[in-house]
Amino acid sequence: MQTIVNFRDIGGYSTKNGTMVKKNCFFRSGELVNVCQEDQALLIDTHKINRIYDFRNQKEKIERPDDEIIGTSYIHIDLLASVVGKSASLEDLIRQENMSPEKVMNKIYQEMILADSSLKGYQTFFEDFLSHPDEPLLFHCFAGKDRTGIGAALILSALDVKKEAIFEDYLKTNIQRKQANDLLLETLRHSGKTEKELEHISTMLYVKREYLQTAFNTITEHFGSVLGYFKDGLKLSEKNLTDMKKCYTC
Repeated sequence: MQTIVNFRDIGGYSTKNGTMVKKNCFFRSGELVNVCQEDQALLIDTHKINRIYDFRNQKEKIERPDDEIIGTSYIHIDLLASVVGKSASLEDLIRQENMSPEKVMNKIYQEMILADSSLKGYQTFFEDFLSHPDEPLLFHCFAGKDRTGIGAALILSALDVKKEAIFEDYLKTNIQRKQANDLLLETLRHSGKTEKELEHISTMLYVKREYLQTAFNTITEHFGSVLGYFKDGLKLSEKNLTDMKKCYTC
């Protein structure tokens, strides 16, 4: 993709049962802003994407609205709406300079598992795409790394993909966002940010294994297991999870 950062199909991974996650079902990315015609054609004509889920907050959505991709349904889900004064947006991350970048990120990953809006948001996400099983979908936030990263990890977990493969997909963000991150840091440098501030911001523009591990640890601590999280946190039924495996693995 020329104008969509961090775009990829999360299909193709093997599951613990010897099956494989189907390709051309789940796509993830960063924001869909100023998408060129060629990339729009790839989304619609090549990948056949029907549904687009936007996990950004209301402010992000208003300031940089998604392009209207003709032929798709747009669903906005603010995953951190209930976390007062905080979000995973770049602007809010930059503000939290009184904490180490790693501490900020680990706290956000805990909130993305436990916040009421996150639980309801991921529940809505799962229920909606399960209601449209034949429609390829794309889900994104601003950078496509944190809110989107957990979304991808949850989908792959529900499909019984091995943990190492889930981390593999998650960490691909560091390669796929490097060019965009370098450009953003250069822009911030010219805006007057100090080298210390830029170092702080740079750390938060990339993902670390420990962040996603924090999410899994939080799930285990509060729900007992990923299955417990799906059933008690997201209110998904056994049938939902069984249907998901039937639909999205082969």
